[in-house]
Amino acid sequence: MRKLFSTRMSKLLLASSLLTSSLLVVPYSAFANNGICRPHADGPGRYTATLQGDIGASFNKVGTELLSQFTWKENGFIYKVECFCFPANTQINSTYYWGEYAAGITQGHAPGWYSVNEYLDIRTEVAIWNANVGGMQYHRVPFGPISNNTPEMCSNAARLTTSVSSGGSGKMDLYIKKAFVGNVSFSISDIYYLKASLISNTSGPPIALIGLNVSVTAPQSCEIDAGQNISISFNDTSQQNFVKAGKGEMPSGMVPQSKTLSIKCSNMDAYANLDMRFIGAADPNSTTDGFSTDNKDIAIAIEGPNGRLTPTTGKLPLQLDANQNGSVTIKTYPFSSTGLAPAVGKYSSIVTVRLDFR
Repeated sequence: MRKLFSTRMSKLLLASSLLTSSLLVVPYSAFANNGICRPHADGPGRYTATLQGDIGASFNKVGTELLSQFTWKENGFIYKVECFCFPANTQINSTYYWGEYAAGITQGHAPGWYSVNEYLDIRTEVAIWNANVGGMQYHRVPFGPISNNTPEMCSNAARLTTSVSSGGSGKMDLYIKKAFVGNVSFSISDIYYLKASLISNTSGPPIALIGLNVSVTAPQSCEIDAGQNISISFNDTSQQNFVKAGKGEMPSGMVPQSKTLSIKCSNMDAYANLDMRFIGAADPNSTTDGFSTDNKDIAIAIEGPNGRLTPTTGKLPLQLDANQNGSVTIKTYPFSSTGLAPAVGKYSSIVTVRLDFR
């Protein structure tokens, strides 16, 4: 009995070994990657839609939705995709697509909308080929799986390599979160991406990356100092004066500069109330009241009637007159950012002046 038992065990072990060997000869990709599509050797397709347009004054209001405000179609946007298919030499009934926003995109005022700046939310659609209708169909991002209903043949090498144009056509809706003066623009290099697969329950890596470069102009506009660049210079002072002043203080011998900014607006209501802001990099050592310069030990202060303004968020209120004109006066000067001796030489800071409806 012991010998018979031993013989049977030996046969069972041999069968198990043969079964394992037969599985190992099948390529890994045929099982683990079957159906998955990936970029060809050239990498994923990349396309940036550059969009410019105007909106009417009646639409430049909080809560306005502008559907299909922008559309794009790039006939030359074609990229190659490789899909794993098993068994070889069989017909593939369809390719499935997914569209997803890139990580870090901020949720907007409602589901499906995404925030791009303080003024605008956007919602996008992408065109995917559908053989059943003989043309492109639009799908709102995020989406998937969406079938293109296009039969294709798996090759001898168990690969399907095809040229794809999906992503080259799209639409974008706008939502006005905050009425704006003049122009608002934004640029996002990879706002969403496309994935693909020959099976509907899983997708591969991104096959295409889509970016947006958008400029929107409203008729309500203003010019500051007739649209000229504003340059303010300071007198010279010594290193030691910055050290003696201490962190956060203006050095002795420095003369603050006052500047009146003249504003001329058009397509505004008479006596409209506006806010002026100064957009710039905050000094890392004095983030609430100083603008960074190209000298790490020196910051710039901009003051209104109530003291130093916080970079980007600090506001100076103003009211236009009957002719849509107005003005504000600021005072600006350098101060010690660190309390240390700054490097000798010139220093500068670039600040953008922005007007908003109050």
